[in-house]
Amino acid sequence: MKELIALYRQKLLEADSTLVPCPVFMIHQEGEVPFPPRAVDEHLLHMMTKMPGMYDGAFDTDIPDFYDPDAMMKFNRWLGFIQGVLWLKGTYTLNQLRDQTRAAVARMAVEADQKAAEELQRHKRRNMQLTGAD
Repeated sequence: MKELIALYRQKLLEADSTLVPCPVFMIHQEGEVPFPPRAVDEHLLHMMTKMPGMYDGAFDTDIPDFYDPDAMMKFNRWLGFIQGVLWLKGTYTLNQLRDQTRAAVARMAVEADQKAAEELQRHKRRNMQLTGAD
């Protein structure tokens, strides 16, 4: 999923390389509607800088089977918000966004299967060592 964030970040910066990540509450004046387009882009960029760490926090690689559903739910809410804005701006169609997300989820499933297979092999080797079996 982090590759989606990198893709969207790259797309924003291709359109305007001078964007600076900034939370919306720092750039939006109370009562100012709608948000200026640059403020929207800078807020999206701010969110995108936070999301890789948020994603990594949902899966602690040092703790087997660790998963923080709250961190992942927040990541998914933010991803949906970003994709909604990118659709509204005309950057991507809904079909493109759907296909991008499905591809990312499929890659995650393959990676999880590979990790599970590697873990199973480690357990088998460890059991063989403990039992003295070859």
